[in-house]
Formats: sequence, structure tokens, C-alpha cells
Amino acid sequence: MSQVIEMKLEDNSQELSSERRTERPSPLAVLRSRNFRLLRIGETISLIGDQFYLIALSWLVLQLTGDALAVGTLLAIAAVPRALFMLVGGALVDRFSPRSLMLTSNLVRLVLVVLLAGLVLSGAIKLWMLYVLALFFGLADAFFYPAQSAIVPQLVKERDLPWANALIQGMAQLSLFIGPVLAGGLIALFSGGQVSAGGESIPELRGIGLAFVIDAATFLASATTLWLIKVEKKKPAGAEESAEPVLAGHQRDPHLRLAG
Repeated sequence: MSQVIEMKLEDNSQELSSERRTERPSPLAVLRSRNFRLLRIGETISLIGDQFYLIALSWLVLQLTGDALAVGTLLAIAAVPRALFMLVGGALVDRFSPRSLMLTSNLVRLVLVVLLAGLVLSGAIKLWMLYVLALFFGLADAFFYPAQSAIVPQLVKERDLPWANALIQGMAQLSLFIGPVLAGGLIALFSGGQVSAGGESIPELRGIGLAFVIDAATFLASATTLWLIKVEKKKPAGAEESAEPVLAGHQRDPHLRLAG
């Protein structure tokens, strides 16, 4: 009898150890999640597009004004609403779905970048227009980033969060390397020289306009992947535990058991 008990205990210990090995956090476990894969693909594409936007925007201001101070002013105008409304964005994440906020922000920025690309390619762009567009772009950013941080715990298990965050940070660093190289190459390939507009000679802006078109396409790709994500509502951690005493009392009480 004792030998049988010992064998059962050994079998149970082996099963527990195998379960622990299979539940060990790993990047492959994170990537098995369809929702997280969609988020990672969409945001990687969008981050590369962000670099197209930043490089093209800075080069556009230099082409229009030749003033480095104007570049810094434009970037500051975009950063001010982002900093001021980030807390508002965080509060909205607690009230609404992070996925919905990210999707709305991407669509707003898509419209802004399409408008910017049209103005650049048509030659109608002016510096004051860039200031206005940068202001609204920074405002949309303020609602996107808190939602992006909040959606990851909804897509992966708690034990996989370190690996999920590491993968997201890794793709962000990769985009910082790939995006500027591609954007600079595109602008150099399609820009250069002067064109006449309204009797005036202005720099060729076709490469910059195409960079904005690509950025708009990346927002569309990111919005599509967000649309495909299905976030399951998680029950509060103590919901099942708090229900157990009630169910146990229901079973013990004969009157309640009969009524059930």
C-alpha cells in the first residue's frame, strides 16, 4: 500500500513539474496569442511610419524656411498638447476600451497625414498649416499612448507581461533604426532641384509628400489590425472566489436547495 502511495506521489510531482515547465514565460508563448501578434504587427508598421513622418516633417520645414529654429518650434507645438492631455487620455482609458481609443486616434492621425500629404504634393503647404496640423497631431497622440500601455495586459497573461513589454520595446528600437533610413532614402530619391509654383521657384517636395503618403498607409494598416483584435472581458480576480461561499451555503441549506 505504501509503495502505491509513493508511486502516486511521484506521478503527481512529475505532472506538476511538467506543468510548471510548460507554463514558464517565454517569447514564443506570448507570440502564440493571435491578438498580441496583431498588435505587434500593426504597431511595428505604425512606428516605422512615425519615423517617416518625423523625418519628412523636419525636412519640409527646412525646405520651406531654412530655419532650424522653426523645426524646433514645430516639434514643440506637437509636444505641448501631448504632454498636457496625456493624463486626460489615461483617465479615458479607465472609462473606455483602450482598443477603441487607439483605433480612434489612428483614424484621426490618418486623416491629418492624408491632408498634409495632399497639401505638400499640390504645393499649397504653408508654415502656419504645419503648426495647426502638428497641434492636432500631438493631441491625438496624447490619447493613443496611454491606451497602448493599457491594452497589453488585456491581450496576454500576467506571467507573460515582461516578455510582451520586451517585444514591444524591441520593435520600437528597431523602428528607430529602419524608419529614418528608409525615409531619408525615399526623400533623396524623389526630391532635389527646384520647381515653379505661382511664378516662384520652390524646392521639389515630391519625396516628402510620398513619405507622408507612406505614413498614412501605416496608420491604415495599424487601424486594420486593431479592428481585428478581439479583447475578451476579464472577470475581477475575486469574483469566482467570492461566489464559492454563497454556492456552498446554497447546497447546505435544504430550503434553498429545494427552491433551486
